[in-house]
Amino acid sequence: MKYAGIILALTACTLLLGGCGQEEERPKRAQRIEEVEQEEEKHQKPNVKDSSETVEKDTAREEDTWRSVYAAYLEMMGGGDSSGYFEDVTFSLIYVNNDDVPELVCNSGVEAGGCQILTYQNGKIDTLQTSRLYFDYLEKGNLLCNSDGKMGYYYDVVYRIQDGKWQFVAEGDYHDPDGGPVQDEEGNFIYQYTWEGKEVSEEEYQRGLATVYDKEKAQTPAVYYDMGEILSVLQTGHHSSALHFYELVVEDLTWREAQTACEARGGYLATITSAEEREAIEAQIEEEGKTGISFFVGANNGQIDQEPFGYSWIEPGKGRRAMPYLVYNGFWAEDNGNYLEPSYHGVTEDGREVEEDYVVLMYSRVDKRYYMYDVPDDILDAAPSYKGNIGYICEYDK
Repeated sequence: MKYAGIILALTACTLLLGGCGQEEERPKRAQRIEEVEQEEEKHQKPNVKDSSETVEKDTAREEDTWRSVYAAYLEMMGGGDSSGYFEDVTFSLIYVNNDDVPELVCNSGVEAGGCQILTYQNGKIDTLQTSRLYFDYLEKGNLLCNSDGKMGYYYDVVYRIQDGKWQFVAEGDYHDPDGGPVQDEEGNFIYQYTWEGKEVSEEEYQRGLATVYDKEKAQTPAVYYDMGEILSVLQTGHHSSALHFYELVVEDLTWREAQTACEARGGYLATITSAEEREAIEAQIEEEGKTGISFFVGANNGQIDQEPFGYSWIEPGKGRRAMPYLVYNGFWAEDNGNYLEPSYHGVTEDGREVEEDYVVLMYSRVDKRYYMYDVPDDILDAAPSYKGNIGYICEYDK
């Protein structure tokens, strides 16, 4: 039901915004710009300077429009609500074709839901539905490849954007022989290959794909946002915490004591809800020379409060904010791509097992950056050696 709910909601929004051929209502600011331009045309003769200014205004109006259209699409999906069907849906802005308007990626977070990738032109959107989740693209090269598969059946389907719509370019697939999986002497699986409907060898398949798509230059979205963050980016031009500031306090407190202390200061334990915010906090830690401190932040395991999901951010006055995997991929501590955290349990310095339900930022000297780790409420009780090296990060909205 969850998968179907995501797909139906996405499809409904696509039909309402892109499929009916109606032009979106422009924002009042964009309408006002147009009115000013029309008034100027009555009293001025165009010259080089006037033409340049008009181009700049047209560009600004177009940017306002694609942002408002994408935002309207997302608000129809559920607005800033990160619960229910949409808690795993994540979003990214990528540039597939060579115009200045990005494509909007809606990643369902589940293989059955796949991704929907929206492209915009002249007030309308067109949607590409991927099969399963994985795709890559050539930035500004106007090519995207949906490459995925499962259990002996795999495929590559290439698309481009033409006149504001997604168009099919080429496709191929490879799969187990009819009798089931077969391996060669070295243990490699042997597949049957088809390119553009014709049976081919593996070499011919790779040449066919390379003719239309350069896999070596392809990339995947670098940054994903949750619903709240992508709406902020679209509506304001920046992530939600861009105007916030932070205080790094070094004090041996428990997580709950740190939470109370931040509130007494007029702030709250930092909720790091975007890659941009994380980078800003890391830069401040470096500047203040506090890389040796383990800082409590505003996240814990919701199950300690009988909540139905695990780790989440605690936003003042709003409750819990889910942590979609794609958004926080790279935030949690890892080792060669294998996640070490959250572990939910740990061992104290004197050998006791403890539950770990709270979150700190801790510096990795190997990567020269901070990762999130789950820890007990009272770090010193579990690890007395950390005395003097515990702190917390207070976030202030303005």
